[in-house]
Parts: sequence; structure tokens; C-alpha cells
Amino acid sequence: MASFAAAGVNCFAPNPGPERGLSYALNASPDGSKIVYGAGYSVVIRDVEDPQDVQVHIGHRKKVNVAKFSPDGKLVASGDAAGVIRVWSSSNLELKKELPCMGGPIFDLAFDDTGKRMVVCGDARGTNTRVFMWESGSPQGEPGGTSKRVLSVDIRPTKPSRMASSSEDMKVRLHEGPPYKFSGSFEEHTNFVQCVRYSPDGRFLATASNDKSIYILDAETGDKISQLPTEHKGSIYAVSWSADSSMLVSCSGDKTVKLWDIESASCAGTVSLGSKIPDMQVGCVFAGDEVVSLSLSGDLHFIDMSAGKVNRTVQSHSSIPAHLARDWSADTPEVYVGTADGSIFAIHPDGMSERFEGDAGPSDGIVVCEGQLYAVGHDDALHTADVSDGAYKLKASSMPTDFTPVGVSAGPEDASLAVVATHASLYLARDGKRKHSIEFSGYEGLCVAMAPDCSECIVGGTDKAAHIFAINGNKLEDTGVSLSGIQGKCTAVQYSPTGTHIALGDDVKEVTLWDRESRECLIKNKWVFHSSSITSLAFSPSGQFVASGSTDTQVIIWNVDKKMAKTKIHPAHALGVMSVAWLDDETVVSGGGDFCVRKWSPKLPGK
Repeated sequence: MASFAAAGVNCFAPNPGPERGLSYALNASPDGSKIVYGAGYSVVIRDVEDPQDVQVHIGHRKKVNVAKFSPDGKLVASGDAAGVIRVWSSSNLELKKELPCMGGPIFDLAFDDTGKRMVVCGDARGTNTRVFMWESGSPQGEPGGTSKRVLSVDIRPTKPSRMASSSEDMKVRLHEGPPYKFSGSFEEHTNFVQCVRYSPDGRFLATASNDKSIYILDAETGDKISQLPTEHKGSIYAVSWSADSSMLVSCSGDKTVKLWDIESASCAGTVSLGSKIPDMQVGCVFAGDEVVSLSLSGDLHFIDMSAGKVNRTVQSHSSIPAHLARDWSADTPEVYVGTADGSIFAIHPDGMSERFEGDAGPSDGIVVCEGQLYAVGHDDALHTADVSDGAYKLKASSMPTDFTPVGVSAGPEDASLAVVATHASLYLARDGKRKHSIEFSGYEGLCVAMAPDCSECIVGGTDKAAHIFAINGNKLEDTGVSLSGIQGKCTAVQYSPTGTHIALGDDVKEVTLWDRESRECLIKNKWVFHSSSITSLAFSPSGQFVASGSTDTQVIIWNVDKKMAKTKIHPAHALGVMSVAWLDDETVVSGGGDFCVRKWSPKLPGK
């Protein structure tokens, strides 16, 4: 599978998607200039000074739980929920090795000081901890096991080598090697041990637990040196050492990050990051002079612990960007993203994202028109927001639908109107309130679009046709007119901004173009260069071009006036394209199964 590198704002990279109750292993490059983490099926390297400067490695087939730099920073190892490790170059993202090494999800991993050995841990049958040479896969010992999930591992960066692991049996297991063998355990924790980390100078081992305690052990012998004061009020999910090993940072479910002076065993500073459940801090790492901490929400906080302040917070989606939208009435080209986990984000031109307050459920559709946002999701409701004043907050009230929606649309002529389609019926809403509905007969709805003049809408169906409904004031009328004869189920539909054309996409591979006034098919059996289902269609602002996205990983741009002209963006997203939209007449954005939103400025077909 492909790898991608992107700099600046050509790729709007996802943030981590942590799970409640589990530590998240953030990691920094040896020089502290970059951090690395898993996000869905992707692995993201993000610059600390310029967080919008990113590289994204694609290739995992299951969710990536952990990623770490090698001691020299030249390689990254990433582990996923299928127990697969991939080792790849941190500069050009080239894959060096892929190795199935566990029968279940990997939670943590570590290189030894040579960068040749690796330890992984997780939840698997047989053994939950493995040590091996990553180039050959040959084992490097038999660590003492446990039937409980092993949550964290680390290898001492100096000789003589030591290895530590921690698990849900509340023990820290210590190992000598290589080859590594069990040498003893530390058993003073009274709850799950979430994190173990050796100090860079090799003197100390820090352990952190759900019991709100942090212990400092002698790295070579495993003897307890001290217990840090119990100042966290919640589970401690992660700890990280400063480069000189004099300080330790910890993060907790109490929504705080604390800095510890190891010599005096005292707290040297605290930063609070909120008061709600999504503000729980589940991962942290020293990155140069800053500390990067991860909220349960997925927000990354770049913190100056010495000053006790957050320098910047990076928000971004942390699940599949299922739907994209652009408001053509706005002066600035924000991209609105509806995600598979129910969050909605506005991506600003500088690449920074802002999360909407409120949750619409996993996204089934989003449209923004004349400052009005409409979103539908798995919570079986239509949600609205007024974004004209720059406020990103869903209104408290929503319009329920009888079934799960499959799409939503609106038009600039009257932005107070919106249509929502479910598999069984079509709804007309005004100002977010239901005005009328019609049930479908003989087919199920799959997608919907409203004409720019708001006089009609069209619903793509399972019957290989798209059905037209008139909009008269607050009422829908089934016209009995349909665009039929397409190859498969109609999975995507869109009116041109000029209102003169309609584009249909099917679940086979074809895009067809229709004249709106005559209802005649203008282009058929020509736009057939996808190889699987069409997921999304978007006209350029001028109406001259159509962009189509497909599960075949491609975005293809078609010219309305030149039937055979096309521009392929392949692969746009290695795991399929879920959504497409235009920023302007020359720039396309797409969202994919790799969790990324990407911006393209291709050579347009026929030009």
C-alpha cells in the first residue's frame, strides 16, 4: 500500500483517537522537533514548531495504536490492532519491514539502544510481550508472561540492558538481557499500571498507575528509590522524562499535567486543561523544551511547563472524514468536515481546525449554505448551526427523523430550507423544523441534493434511478419524474451551481451527466474510469468540472464540455475516497478512509 508525505496545509492530518481507560503512547524524535502517533490506519509525524507541517505514513490495515522513533530518529516503528509491526523511514516514509508479531492488538513498543531489537506488548493469546530483532523477526528471549493485558513496555537506553513491562495485573515485570528473561517484579501498585518509562540517562525507571501513584525505581536493580507525592486526583495514564533526566511529566484523568523534580521528589508545576470528560489527559511526551499532552477528545496541547501555560492547541478530526462541505457565500474558504465519530470540524485556510460544540452522531451528511450548516447523523436527527458569525456550535434543538438519514442538502436561494433523505422517506425542513415529508415507494433512498434555486430536489435510489420532487413553499410534491437507466444503485447526486446540470454516480463505477431542464442524459458510458462505487460528487463553482470520489482510492475530475477529458488523482486516499468538495475553481479537497483530508491543485482536464 502507498505512503504519502505532505507539508504545510496540503494534508490536513488527523489527531489521535484515544480510548477511555487506556494510556496513549505519544513519542517524540530524539531532537524533540517532531512527534509521532497513530491516527486510524495512518501514522502521523507532526512538526512541533509548525504543527501543520506533517508527514503521513499509510499501510496499516487496522487501527494504529502506537508509533515510536528509533534511537537515532531515522526510523519509525508502528503497531496496530491486528498485531502487525511496520518499520519505515522517518524521512521518506519508505517501508523497511512489515512483521506480524502478535495475535491481538499492540498497545506499546520500544527499540533498544542499538535500534535493532524491539519489544512489543498488548492483548494476545499465548504471550502478551515479545522481544525480537525487527529485521529478521528472530526472538530475543522469553519475557515472563501474564494472562492480563500488558499495557506498557520499555527498554533501558544504556547498558547493562534491562526491560520493563506493566499490565492489568497491577505488576511491573523486570527483565535482564539480551536475551531477555524474567528477573523480578515490582508489586506496590494497587491498580492497573498504565505506563513504564526509563530515563534517558538509564538511571531510573518511572511507573504510573490508575491508583494515582508514581514510583521511581533503580533502573538496573529494580529497587524502589521513591514514591512521588499523590497529587493527581485521578488515574495517571502516562509519564515522560526530560532529555536530561532531571524532570518527569505526568498526565491524568483529573485533566491536569504535572511536572516533577526527581531530585527533590516534588511537584514543580501543574497545568489544568479543562473540567469535562473529554479533557482527561491520556498521553504526554517531552518534545524539546515543550510538553505535548493528549486529551481524550483528541486535542494535542503544546505546553510550556516552566511558564505553566499552553502555547497552542491543535484540534483535528480523529476519525474518517465522511463528508465535506464548502460555503460559497463565505469570503474565506473554510472546509467543514463531518466525521464518522459524530464530530464536526471547520478547517481554516491556515490548516488549523476548530471543533463544533455538540454531537450529531456518526456523519451521514453535511451541507453549509449562506452561513447555515445542516448536519445529519446516526442519532436520527437534523442538526443546525449558524456559522455566519464564526461561532461553531450546534443548536441545542434538533429535528428528529423516523429513520437514520442518508443525506442532507440545501440551496443558496433560500438557506432556511433543507431536505433530508432516509432510506424510507424525504423530509422538508425550514429553520431546522419539519414542515413536510413523503414516503418513497418501490425504492430506498441513498442520497439527496437540492437545486440551487430551491424549487426541487432529487433523491438517488436503489432502483437504478434518481427521483425528482418539487418544493412548493413548505411542501414536497412527487413529480413522478425520474432519471433512469444508470448501471447501478444511485449512490451520489449533485446539481451544478448554475442549476443547469445534474450529475449522478452509481455503485458500479459510472458518473453520468444530465440536462436539468430537458431531463436528458448528456454523458453516458463515457465517465467510466472508476473501478468501484462512487461515494461523492462535487461541481466546481463555475459548473465546468465535476469531481468524483470512489472506494477505488481515486478522485477523478471531468470536464462538462469535453466528454473524454479527465484528470486522475490516484491514489488520492489509499483506503478509499469518502468525500470530495471544491475550494475554488482550481482546488479540490477530499476525505478518505486513511482519516486524512487532502488538498489538490491538479491540471484540470481539457485545459
